[in-house]
Amino acid sequence: MSPLHPAPDEEINPATLPTTQLQNDDIDLNPDLYDEEDEGEEDGDKDSSNTKDGSKDQPNGINLSSLNNLASQELQDYESSMAQIQHQANLTTPQLQAIKQITLPFDEAYAQFVTRFNSITSQHSISQEQESKFVSFIDGKLLQIQRRFIKQQSDPTSIYTLPQLVAELDAVVDVIWVSVERKSRLFCQSEYFIKILGDLEDYVAHYKRIFDEIQLDSHSRGKFVDLKWANMEVLFSFWRKVDLMVSLLIDGYDLSEAQVEKMSRTELVRLIPIVSRLRLSIIAKLDRIRVLVVDDAIRDMLELEVSQLFEGVLERS
Repeated sequence: MSPLHPAPDEEINPATLPTTQLQNDDIDLNPDLYDEEDEGEEDGDKDSSNTKDGSKDQPNGINLSSLNNLASQELQDYESSMAQIQHQANLTTPQLQAIKQITLPFDEAYAQFVTRFNSITSQHSISQEQESKFVSFIDGKLLQIQRRFIKQQSDPTSIYTLPQLVAELDAVVDVIWVSVERKSRLFCQSEYFIKILGDLEDYVAHYKRIFDEIQLDSHSRGKFVDLKWANMEVLFSFWRKVDLMVSLLIDGYDLSEAQVEKMSRTELVRLIPIVSRLRLSIIAKLDRIRVLVVDDAIRDMLELEVSQLFEGVLERS
C-alpha cells in the first residue's frame, strides 16, 4: 500500500515511511511498448539480409549501393565547389600568390607619392576662364555618374556596379589632380574631394555587393563568396589613391618661397567626419564578406587592406 499523501501543512515523520523493498525493482510501466517493435525488428532482420539485387545490407538497413551513390554525389559537389572557387577571377594565380596585399603600406606609398609630386615642375596658374571650364567639366562628369547610379536604383535592367562607378570616379580624380600638380593655388580641388567622398558614402551604403561578388552554396563547403580580383583591385587602389592625394593637400605644398598651399581648416573639419563614416560603412560591408571567404590568403588580405583604409587622412585629423 502506498502511504497517504500528506496535507499541505502536515509534516512527515520519516519513521512512518515504508522501509520494505518492492518484490521486483524492474518495474515495466508499459509492458506492450516494445513488443511490436521487437517483433518488427526480428521480421525485418529476416527480410533485410538480402536486397532485391542480391547484395547484403548494412545492419542499419542502408544499402551499400545507395551509400556509394551518396558518397559519389558529395564528391561531385566538392569538385563543383572547387571549380567555382577556381573561377574567382585570378584568386589562385601567381599574382595572388606573390602579392600579400593590393596596396603598399601607407608610409611607403606616401613617400613615393610625394617624391613624384615634387619631381613635377610647377607651371603657370590657369586663368579664371580656364577655372570655369574646369569646374563645368568636373561637375558634368560627377552629375553623369550620379544619374547612372540613380537609374540603376530605379531600373532593374540597368547594371551599374560599384566597381564600375568607382572606375569612372577614378578618371575624374585623375583630372582633378592634374590641376593640383601644376603647383598653383587651390581654387576648388579640396571641395571636389570632399564632395566625392561624401557621394561615395551614399554609394557604398546602397550597394549590397561592393565587389559585385556572387554568393554560392555547396553541400560540402557551405556558403561562400566568389570574389573578383580585378574588382577588389579597383576599389582598394582608388581608396588608397584618394587617401594619398587628400593627405598631401592636408600637409600642403610650396606655392612660393614664403607660401604653402594647403587645405583650409574649415575644409578639414568637414572632411574628417565624412571619411570616418565612409570607413565604417566599408568595414561593415567587408565584415559580411570575410566570413564567407574560403581562401585564407584572401581573408588575410582583406583584413590588412581594411586596417589601412584612409589611414593617412585620419592620422592627420
